[in-house]
Amino acid sequence: MSRLIIKIGTNLLTKEDNTLNTDFMEKIVGEIAELSRESHEIFLVTSGAVACGRSIVKFVKEKKDIPVK
Repeated sequence: MSRLIIKIGTNLLTKEDNTLNTDFMEKIVGEIAELSRESHEIFLVTSGAVACGRSIVKFVKEKKDIPVK
């Protein structure tokens, strides 16, 4: 058994139009599931919450100031 840390940034989780890249997400989930079945311990780190909110709030470009974030 090994421990693996997988870090996925917002750019990988979203398309150019700021919607979620569900094709990529499905692929990475499948790969993580396979690693888990092989008895690896997986830690997934992501900034994906920001990406999820963007499409709901309709931000075209991420604002840099803290109150907007």
